[in-house]
Amino acid sequence: MERVRLLQGLDYSGVDHEHLTANPDGSTAGPMPADRAPRLSPRPTGWPAEMPLPDDDPGWAGQATAWLLECIPPDFRAHAVVHDPSVLTWMAAGHVQHALVALRAGYRTAAVDLKPHLPPHAIADALEAYRVEGRRLTEAAAAIKVVGAALRAHGRS
Repeated sequence: MERVRLLQGLDYSGVDHEHLTANPDGSTAGPMPADRAPRLSPRPTGWPAEMPLPDDDPGWAGQATAWLLECIPPDFRAHAVVHDPSVLTWMAAGHVQHALVALRAGYRTAAVDLKPHLPPHAIADALEAYRVEGRRLTEAAAAIKVVGAALRAHGRS
């Protein structure tokens, strides 16, 4: 099996170290032989599903930077300093955390504030939108940490 380089500071607790995957015949009776096991790097907990891993794609750093830039307001991209991995990660983390604070405040007051203007089903829909976005932002906050750590580690190697 090809060895993989684990990045310091990332959580690999969700990785299946036994390489349990479907055998070529479609069965899943046991571990796949090491010579047939996938040669992909383990996916750290919180790593975005749509982003390639550092050991799997030589262009991952550019994709990671683009992904982090999507987490901050577009006007920030005009500043060269934002493209430094440490600055970008810090700004993205801060922006998402502040968005979560605002989202939670809106969720707490939405039912009362909207009651005079909307029927109950519309208020329920608004609260559901808050819940969906809350989950998305919480996942983004976790992903920013692991992606940022990987970018910083990549910059030092």
